[in-house]
Amino acid sequence: MISNRRQALPLVVVMLMVVSVFAFTPASAAASFTATLEGYHGSYSFASVNGSAEYTITITNDGDVDYEVVTISASFMDDTWLSENVTFTSGGVTENGTMSVGSLAADTMVQVHASATVGQGAKVDFAEIPMKLSIDADGTSFDLEAIVCVTNWIAYESTFPSQPAVNTYDMGDEFSYQIKVENIAVTKNVDGTTAPMPTDDIISIAKMSTAGWRISSDDEGWDPMFEKGVLNGMDASRIHTWNIAVISVSLSFTFRLSINRSHVF
Repeated sequence: MISNRRQALPLVVVMLMVVSVFAFTPASAAASFTATLEGYHGSYSFASVNGSAEYTITITNDGDVDYEVVTISASFMDDTWLSENVTFTSGGVTENGTMSVGSLAADTMVQVHASATVGQGAKVDFAEIPMKLSIDADGTSFDLEAIVCVTNWIAYESTFPSQPAVNTYDMGDEFSYQIKVENIAVTKNVDGTTAPMPTDDIISIAKMSTAGWRISSDDEGWDPMFEKGVLNGMDASRIHTWNIAVISVSLSFTFRLSINRSHVF
């Protein structure tokens, strides 16, 4: 469990939802397939220790040749992360580490759900862990990279996955926004299931720039002098909503509230 880690939540440039895409096309163009990877936020998904990061892989045969055998497997650079902790599910069948999805006829597609569990003993020195997903179709293979973000909490602007509104300010104008911080920490029960748990992480939200605008909030944890708020831990499964107001103190400008970092979006 990651704990007592001070983490800041900056309000900066928008990170858009993206999809990782790889396409293989032989020179003959007779056979071709594409694959997309989508996590909770592009190629990123989030889990605490004992939790699972979720992804969807879509494999499409967009050529005119059938593939007889298509397989998908997971691997990590760090040997404390086990491929057996990655579960693939497709068509009601579930396998660990590696899965055959069978044949793939021309102009058809198959979706595979991947669930990567952050097992006890896995090294979590870094918040972002690359996971390689290798897809093989009749001997032709390529890799997609998913990112497992190990964190006890995530944060997002309330309109996610849609983009927040773009507002044009004149001096003195004020617009309201909401930022949500969600505790996703879980503990493992003796029967192998998981249950939500509290976290004692110290989580702060603050702006990075002082030019042109200021932010305020009625939240009791908000410091008006430093224009920042702090959460001293969170109860199990809690979602804390910061209601903030952005106020123009310069002439006029265009503003979109957004947040970034690996586990903040």
